Amino acid sequence: MRKYIIGAVVGASITLSINVSAAVDSIIGKSVEGEFSVVLDGKELGSKAAVVNGTSYLPVRAVGETMGLNVSYQDNKVVLNDNRTEEARPLLIKEKTAQDYDKAIQIKKRQIPVIELQIKELRALHPEETDKIKQFEAKLQEYNDEIAGLEKQKAEISQP
Repeated sequence: MRKYIIGAVVGASITLSINVSAAVDSIIGKSVEGEFSVVLDGKELGSKAAVVNGTSYLPVRAVGETMGLNVSYQDNKVVLNDNRTEEARPLLIKEKTAQDYDKAIQIKKRQIPVIELQIKELRALHPEETDKIKQFEAKLQEYNDEIAGLEKQKAEISQP
């Protein structure tokens, strides 16, 4: 569920100041398979999301306005605009800089020694807890992979 919300927020962020139009199969006449609440940054929206044919549909106006966007309907298109200054926009919306990536990388790197220590302590004190050890090892690998991805993204934006 969280991935759907994050995906919707990222998708909305990418389309800022761009008319939203795409070739989408019409859901008109299709049955709604389910509804669920939408929580954005800890705030539950008044409108519910719907599931049609296994795809979640978020209430664009509710999500957009909660993110501080102007939402309008023009020429059969939903239009999202962010009229805030670049400094006032959250990092999710504004273009990331090399410094933003450096900060994210530093945060992840600070967590690695903690995880390594937890693995070391579990192996020394509770070697029988192989499932927990494997979970921490997987988390360590996940952090290393995330760092590598962030470094790659930083390198891509740093190239002229």
